Amino acid sequence: GNFIPPHVIKIVPELKKQAEIWANFIHLLLFCKRIELSVNERQIFYDIFQDLIVIYLFVNLNADSYNISCRDAIDRAADSNSRLWAHLGLVHNMEKEPGFRERYEVFLLSRAVMTRKRETIPERVDRNKQAVGYYESHKKALQKLHKAIFKTVSIKPINP
Repeated sequence: GNFIPPHVIKIVPELKKQAEIWANFIHLLLFCKRIELSVNERQIFYDIFQDLIVIYLFVNLNADSYNISCRDAIDRAADSNSRLWAHLGLVHNMEKEPGFRERYEVFLLSRAVMTRKRETIPERVDRNKQAVGYYESHKKALQKLHKAIFKTVSIKPINP
């Protein structure tokens, strides 16, 4: 789960109402308002929703940087950061740049190697790749979602 500190909610009190709107946009644009979603689709729905919260807070808090972390910064943090990077890259058509896919995979997998503890848990890698694959196959809808939510604000990721 996620925790948003109360002092942040005071700065962006509209977050809860906006989040409800985003959930409807995601459901409409990326899942065609289908009543039943598979387990994988529900996870992807949540991933997109989580990404939007991060982007929204980043923009509305005028942040210079962000940190998504977990206890050992291997799996969940690498998963969330690489997925968000790919998400924003696809919104900006960066997948056409040479090496986009390779940079994404290095971003996803390198954290575990750098800590010298173990490899990334394969199930998390598979789930991340499924989510990013869904983003790729629904890129136009993802771009519409961003345009509807963020209007003219554009956040383009830098290379990891």
